[in-house]
Amino acid sequence: MSPDDDLTTPRNKLGEKYAVYHDTDNHFWLVDSGVGGTWSPDVEDACWWDSRELAINELRATELLGPDDSPVVAGFYILRVY
Repeated sequence: MSPDDDLTTPRNKLGEKYAVYHDTDNHFWLVDSGVGGTWSPDVEDACWWDSRELAINELRATELLGPDDSPVVAGFYILRVY
């Protein structure tokens, strides 16, 4: 069994992918999660994650979202795009 093949590994369903949408200040879709993030109005440019949890973890890791902040309250929506 590989280390990635355990019950705690998040699994996507049927190739689902998720993107981060920010609905305030005309941010739109998260393209790069570097300092402050880079945003695009085109979903084709968006970064895609395999689960909502992975996207939220990325927002927290890059400090776009505080450790105890709700993504929705902060204006972030994690949407299935595929």
